[in-house]
Amino acid sequence: MSLSFKEAPKIMYPNTLLYGPPKTRKTTGACSMPGGLLLMNLDLPNASHYARSTDPDGRIMEIDFKGMESLIDVVLALEAQGEGPERVVESVVVDTVGDLHRRLLEGESNRAIRPTLNQYGDVAVHIERFCRRLCELPVNVCIVCHEYPVKDETTGGMERLPWTGTTNPSLGSKLMSMVDIVGFTGVVRQDDGRAVYRTQLISEHGRRGGERFAGVLGEFPETDLGQWIETIHAHTQVPKPKPTAVPKAKKSTPQEVVA
Repeated sequence: MSLSFKEAPKIMYPNTLLYGPPKTRKTTGACSMPGGLLLMNLDLPNASHYARSTDPDGRIMEIDFKGMESLIDVVLALEAQGEGPERVVESVVVDTVGDLHRRLLEGESNRAIRPTLNQYGDVAVHIERFCRRLCELPVNVCIVCHEYPVKDETTGGMERLPWTGTTNPSLGSKLMSMVDIVGFTGVVRQDDGRAVYRTQLISEHGRRGGERFAGVLGEFPETDLGQWIETIHAHTQVPKPKPTAVPKAKKSTPQEVVA
């Protein structure tokens, strides 16, 4: 038995989770990611109107969501296109996870008024596996959630978590763990009165935030994921693989084991 090694990726494809109050440009910021963009708008039709109005080149391709089969089709299509220059989709947006959970749960329970706990659990697993597979593929991914205020029993303050369709925080925690960037969106009023949409990338005041790129994005950048990805690429250096090989393990004979 011998170990095998992976080479470091030549191109970084950042995976992001954006969450925050409604109307803080989460969708528009997510849709600023580069290249052909596959948009899974799981909210009402108007939710993607502004983001698509800023896309004169027709980069954004909004799919007609049809439940679980659409998740399978998205993954198969992305796997089939590979990583070469001929690929059509470079970025994927899931907007929002809470709405994805709602629509999958309706299908899983046949639109039951009170779905079972098992059905809730099954849907959460499907979403986790789908998002994880997206993050494994060579595409930029943005997972969008609304905020969910929860009282912190230790401090008595309010903590804001990503809303994933269920009061169980487990799915939200798993999604935040798997992505490269977690950001809380909001609006900051400038001294000149101009409103600027920014994202908090540090954990502070009950809002979660963080990133894996040594702070190159800053703590409160404007919500422009296209610019974030450019910055990450400019600061990311891929290390050369080490030539050192690990020797194969020697097989022990029965006599050696007994001895």
